[in-house]
Formats: sequence, structure tokens, C-alpha cells
Amino acid sequence: MTRMKQDLISELSEFLSFVEEIVEETIRNRQKLIENLSVLEEDRFSAVYPGERQFTLESYIRAFFTSHDKHHMNQINNFLRQKAPLNAPVPNRDV
Repeated sequence: MTRMKQDLISELSEFLSFVEEIVEETIRNRQKLIENLSVLEEDRFSAVYPGERQFTLESYIRAFFTSHDKHHMNQINNFLRQKAPLNAPVPNRDV
């Protein structure tokens, strides 16, 4: 194996480890969020919170898990497309 191939494999391995760490941290954070939400009383989900937008916790969570996640998935997909080796397909994993 040539030195250039070894370097590329090493770089790719490091990158994949980094991505794996981020994914694992994201999963841990989501689990913490779910745990914290599961102990709230039901009426806290439908209560209207003050502010300019007057939202409920339920509507905020729904918006967060849809539009916010889509935004970050697009960022991730764009990043992967930029970092992918030439001719390597990057799956489009829209949320």
C-alpha cells in the first residue's frame, strides 16, 4: 500500500471516529431531553408560555424536532458532500 493511501485511510478513520463521537453525544443529549420531559406534568405541555410568539411546550418541541433537525441535517449533508472523496456518493438523509 502506498504512503498516500495509508495517509488517506488514517485521515478517514480519524474523521469517522470524530463523526461517531458527535452522533453518540447527540444521542445522549436526546436521551437526557426525553428523560427530563417525561417527568413533567401533562398540563405543562399545553400551557401557553408568555412572549412574543406565545408557544406551548408541545408546539416548541414539535418545531424543534422538525425544522431545527432538518436544518442541522442539511448542514451535515453539505459538510459530508464537501469532505467526500471524489466520485464517492453521499447519501441524502433528509429528516
